[in-house]
Amino acid sequence: MTKGCSWRRLIGAVAFAAIGCGSVSPLSPDGGAGQSGQGSAGASAGATGSAGASGGASGGAGQGGAGGAPDAGTDAANPCHGLTEVVCTATPGCQAARCIGCDTASFSGCYQPATESPPPCPGFFCPPPPPVACSALTETMCLARTDCRADYCPGCQAKSFVKCSLPNDPQPQCPAIKCVAPCSSVTTLADCEARSDCHSVFFDPGTCGCAAAGCCAHFQKCVDGDKAACAGTVACTIVKPYCELPYVVSFSGSCYEGCVKQTDCAP
Repeated sequence: MTKGCSWRRLIGAVAFAAIGCGSVSPLSPDGGAGQSGQGSAGASAGATGSAGASGGASGGAGQGGAGGAPDAGTDAANPCHGLTEVVCTATPGCQAARCIGCDTASFSGCYQPATESPPPCPGFFCPPPPPVACSALTETMCLARTDCRADYCPGCQAKSFVKCSLPNDPQPQCPAIKCVAPCSSVTTLADCEARSDCHSVFFDPGTCGCAAAGCCAHFQKCVDGDKAACAGTVACTIVKPYCELPYVVSFSGSCYEGCVKQTDCAP
């Protein structure tokens, strides 16, 4: 036999022959069963390895689940995060943040005022509003606009504002007017007495020496108003005019006007 071992074929002496080799472990009398036991151990180890692999896979899956998105968009550390505007408004301790846009305000998120500031708003670029049409401007606003033109029509005393137009618009059609000269422009007694909107004012120096009362009074000016104010309160410092009948003192505002005929006094 090989390696110097002399095998003796003896019935029932298998164990002795095995000891004679020195390097071989004793075998169980039932060698087949021993083989089966090793197989079961290997299968068990394999099963254990499979279970470990399965556990590792399960652990990996658990870690993946923990790193996913928060449930329903909320943050466990802050119950306000992820809420809709309606729910946020109804939740105690939460406040809806809004961002002002060019025309309206919009919901920008839900936050907890006790622990954090509102979320930042994005920058908005809002175009400037269109300018108001020239035709809709008042006289003062029209004069302040370099792209508009103020149109006027002449009057008897002064020009009057008609409308605000664009620089290239046609000029307005002004109505024909017949202006009456102001009372102050009338220089004769006859012309002043002919006007129903004026009355004559006289001056009496009191030095004529004529016999008839009021004969020294002479025409001084023509003033506005068909009738004169022959009663009033004086708050000026000028000397009261000297007037003889049929002339009396007249007033203009809080001062003396001059002498007028009694027939020109207002009732």
